Amino acid sequence: MKTLPMFARAAPALLATLLLFAPPALAETAAETTVEQAWRYELRALGSRAGEVVMTLGGPRKFGARLLRSVRIEARTDGMAARLFPAVADGTSWIDGEWLPVRADWTGSINADKREIRYKYRGNRAKGEYKKGGQVLLSFDDKASDRTVDTVSVITWVMSRAMTPGAEYKQPYFDGRRFFDMVAKVGDSKEISLPVGLREAYPVSVTMTHGKIRYHMVIWVGVHDRVPYKTAFDFKPLGGLEMVLVSLR
Repeated sequence: MKTLPMFARAAPALLATLLLFAPPALAETAAETTVEQAWRYELRALGSRAGEVVMTLGGPRKFGARLLRSVRIEARTDGMAARLFPAVADGTSWIDGEWLPVRADWTGSINADKREIRYKYRGNRAKGEYKKGGQVLLSFDDKASDRTVDTVSVITWVMSRAMTPGAEYKQPYFDGRRFFDMVAKVGDSKEISLPVGLREAYPVSVTMTHGKIRYHMVIWVGVHDRVPYKTAFDFKPLGGLEMVLVSLR
């Protein structure tokens, strides 16, 4: 399925409460609090609005003997971008205390062509299927070198890492069809301008490779609050794409 990997590489706005100044450091960062959080982003292509993305990190819920949290990405293109690439995506991955997924349920459509991906993760194994138009196109049952991050959980996994400039993190990445080798490198903090005001953030360069296939994105994680303020990623149909935070709760 292409829809969700594209938005998250890149993976899932209006309704903004515009703030002029950065808030003081929180008692708990976005990676520490157990309260549900939601971030609304404007999707931009070539500097213009191309759609919106809402990412929600749920609070802990008990599933059997485990406490899991849901990560949900809802995304859609609109305006001129929707004419070129009409797409809607809604994906949820359930993550454990290590910020790694144990289950995934993603749906999306491109040109009203519906796609579905449902997976379960057991250790370093991913098992599930990919459907298009109700028909199974791919049944997947394979192992990675280690437990894997997936398209929906990659941003929250990155924000949960220790933001030490120069630090490098490696983990397999799964896009719903294949495993990638993923490397995330933390850069020096910089001040960035956003609709919610000026924020100091670490740029984390994330590269996924599988043979000749390569995905790349940069996730800007808040220095004081670990909020994922911005994600810039490669996306050939619309050139480069950016997810820029416009509101949070």
